[in-house]
Amino acid sequence: MSRFTTLSGPRETDENERSTYVQLERLLNCRSNAPARFVTPSGEEIEIPETLYLLLRHIVQLLANDEPVCISPTNKELTSQQAADLLNVSRPYLVQLLDRERIPYRRVGTHRRIRLEDILAYKRRRDEERRIGLRELTALSQQLGMYDERQEQQ
Repeated sequence: MSRFTTLSGPRETDENERSTYVQLERLLNCRSNAPARFVTPSGEEIEIPETLYLLLRHIVQLLANDEPVCISPTNKELTSQQAADLLNVSRPYLVQLLDRERIPYRRVGTHRRIRLEDILAYKRRRDEERRIGLRELTALSQQLGMYDERQEQQ
């Protein structure tokens, strides 16, 4: 079941919704040069701006693939626990990152507040560093004859 968060909190989709997402994904990926349009139940139509169309297509693709989705403004501030959950790390580890100034934050009284866009920027940097490290490790393993490509294909 897909999970997503709305203003009223998390919710899960059922199998009927998921099949609709799969259909929508197919339709959104087969677009012609004509602009996409929303049509209301009363028949009123409005053209969908390209930015919204691309965002909608991406959201539907995630939901069709049973991926969790959360939509939030990037300037939203998170608590340290919310930020730790997003990074899939412990709150004490996140606090260490904040104290080492790896991620910007501000204090509200004794509480830390971290902008979502700063957490996402850190996550992108971290993920890229990991990819580079894995590529280097793979190359080194290949050079040392420790990496058998046949095993990777299995």
